[in-house]
Amino acid sequence: MGVVYYKQNKNILEPHLSWDEMRLVYVSFNDRQETLTPTAVHCHEKNLELQYICGGRGNLRIGSRLYEVQEGDLLVYNQGELHDESADPEQGLWFYNCGVTGLNLPGRPEGELIAPETSPRIHAGETAGVVESLFKLLYAEVERDLPKNEQITHDILRVLISMILYQLPKERQLPSREKDRLLIACKDYIDGHFMEELTVEKLAERSHMSISGFAHQFKKLNKLLLHHPI
Repeated sequence: MGVVYYKQNKNILEPHLSWDEMRLVYVSFNDRQETLTPTAVHCHEKNLELQYICGGRGNLRIGSRLYEVQEGDLLVYNQGELHDESADPEQGLWFYNCGVTGLNLPGRPEGELIAPETSPRIHAGETAGVVESLFKLLYAEVERDLPKNEQITHDILRVLISMILYQLPKERQLPSREKDRLLIACKDYIDGHFMEELTVEKLAERSHMSISGFAHQFKKLNKLLLHHPI
């Protein structure tokens, strides 16, 4: 260990960012017990959401794509983006998430942090510990409700979003797969008809798959057969 002297990096990618209107809406921590039941698809019309996976594994839907996630992954849900999550029933899922409003990047719609051509799943890699610490600090600051916490939470958010913009590695968004679209459509059907008697045969037919192929893929990607007796 030793002293590391700071050298200003002047390679600013997006100058003139305004942080004045940015505000924290909520922050939460969810453990394995709380993530046993898959969430229904939803979106946030008035804020974007950031989610950090701090343990376990799961499968997330964002828009028309499915993503496998694990510890160290950071997810960005732009404002108005449809999403849901299903935890792996054996390993479970632990995560922090927070809602942010008032983010306006130059040339982008309000609440768009990640461009459409960029994957919303970010592998934090060697900076995972730092990212998790920021979420923990954000949660603790709100929970303690001490004086000046609005300014402190604002500063923490600014650090987190700056890391997403400038430091964390990003990948290009891959084209959506037909299999993903079929499975998402099938999940939406289940969510809308959960009071009806459903069968594997009926769902396989809707997904244009064989019964065995459908059962394998559906268990692998969504785990919903464990929660819906069909």
